[in-house]
Amino acid sequence: MTQQSDAAPAGPSGDEDPAQFWENMYSQRRDNTGIRGSRVNPRLIEIVEPLPPGEALDLGCGAGGDALRLARQGWRVTAVDIATTAVEKLRSLAQAEGLGERVTAEQHNLARTFPAGTFHLVSAQYPHTPFTLPEHRYCGRPQRPCDPAADY
Repeated sequence: MTQQSDAAPAGPSGDEDPAQFWENMYSQRRDNTGIRGSRVNPRLIEIVEPLPPGEALDLGCGAGGDALRLARQGWRVTAVDIATTAVEKLRSLAQAEGLGERVTAEQHNLARTFPAGTFHLVSAQYPHTPFTLPEHRYCGRPQRPCDPAADY
């Protein structure tokens, strides 16, 4: 019997494409019930709990735990990840839970593309990666889509 691990995969080879690296990781874990979108960052929930629901952006959504929890609380969530398998899995989970209208899952390499829209909340709970990101592009972009009229 082979056990699947939730640990991060070994680092990339020197010439590996970031999208392919993360795609391989999520493809290998596709059937692992331990990453079915159930893990939620407790700090995010603590911060969001008193806020009225609005539009949220989840950067690096992975298996979708945060995006699904936000949607259950009434948020409309745009969740993005570099791995197509992670995005497809989140779409499927959202549909299965009846949250398909509240969750939009998109594939983006945040070093190159960024989702359109204006958001009340931008969450980047898991931006760790074994790849170098051009932080000036990755970290600067979320500042633009925030709604300046939001009360929070």
